[in-house]
Amino acid sequence: MPSFYPKSCEPIQRVLDDPDFTFPLLHDCGYFMQCNALKLLERHPKIEKLSVFKVNIGEPSFKAPLGLLPNLRHFCGHISDYFKLCTEYAPPLECLDIDMLFNPEEERTLVSELANTKTLRQLSLTGYALSLLLFAWITRACPKLTHFKCTLGREKSLDFIFQTVLHDLPDLEHLKLHYRVQASLHPLKTLEIDILLTSAKRIYFYFMKDNNRIISVPELDANRFDWFNFV
Repeated sequence: MPSFYPKSCEPIQRVLDDPDFTFPLLHDCGYFMQCNALKLLERHPKIEKLSVFKVNIGEPSFKAPLGLLPNLRHFCGHISDYFKLCTEYAPPLECLDIDMLFNPEEERTLVSELANTKTLRQLSLTGYALSLLLFAWITRACPKLTHFKCTLGREKSLDFIFQTVLHDLPDLEHLKLHYRVQASLHPLKTLEIDILLTSAKRIYFYFMKDNNRIISVPELDANRFDWFNFV
């Protein structure tokens, strides 16, 4: 049976490196191939939304040069892609969707880089359960967030989470938490919350802010919570 993937990336690489392979109006780009994408990205400075996964643009220590992706507003990708493309000369990111964290060193680097991204308003961290400490570091690093989505582990203190959010994120309008519990159901705070059970069932709870109080919202109003459409 013939393989769907080419035996060699060379033909595709030649196309990506060809100056004629250019789209002057390109604003939204999704890239998931293993070929080197650096020249392709250099030819498309108007890109505003980029979705990648472990993009091949050089060594692991590679940092994007000045002028690469100057108009990038929305980035979706692996944490290594974010470090390569969006940290040395940070573009004016407003929306960031990062998949997977692996070790404490990456946690510290992520918090430091988030603190340098002053334009960030929407943040989604998936594939990794945040500790309470990391949760607090992130909220302090991104005080201007209006949208925040993350996954929490089983042992998290809801009181701590709520107090941290209200204190550190005064502009926050939408919070989506994926909260993993084993047996008991503990309602979470603010807007939409997914509670993941060991039985793989999913239950939704909806809340709203009302004079700094969190009040329950009828499930019939769930369509009002269709936000964070970039994840």
